[in-house]
Amino acid sequence: MAVDPVRDAAVSVLLRVFQTEAHNDVSIDRTLRRTNLSPRGARFMTHLVYGVVRHRLLCDHVLQPLCDQPLDQLPLSVLIVLRMGVFQSFFCSNVTRPALVHTGVDLAKKRISLSMKDPEKPVAPAQPSVGSRQGSTAKKAAPGGKSGPASKPVAGPRHPPAAKPNSPAGLSAGGIKLKWTELW
Repeated sequence: MAVDPVRDAAVSVLLRVFQTEAHNDVSIDRTLRRTNLSPRGARFMTHLVYGVVRHRLLCDHVLQPLCDQPLDQLPLSVLIVLRMGVFQSFFCSNVTRPALVHTGVDLAKKRISLSMKDPEKPVAPAQPSVGSRQGSTAKKAAPGGKSGPASKPVAGPRHPPAAKPNSPAGLSAGGIKLKWTELW
């Protein structure tokens, strides 16, 4: 499966930025030194990284009604690929929609398969976006460390059980569903 090296480099930079809160410019410079991108590819990668970071809330706003599960439950690498697709759709007039969808699917497949090869290092779940106020399902301990009525899970949004989100079966069995045709 051939993956576009420019978009793949952009996903790597965005993963570093969103996971470790690294600075955009430092991560971009490090990636440009390590990869052999053409000047045009380097400009496009930089445009993608800065654009996705700048328009993250807009991308999440567009994606939320199209996804069957909350965005913060998607693997971060898949969420970044989806955000890049929305950004390219709205702000990159030179990218055709078939190319956008094709490269997005290839990138998501690559990132999921990478996480499957190293089961000790699963794909990190996405960080909640600013303004995300969805219910938590974490258990709260009662005062004094004893379990009691306060140890019940807090009611949150209900979603149908799905296959493991990091497995290829999870992609087709409801783990990650996106109505691509509604986006465009």
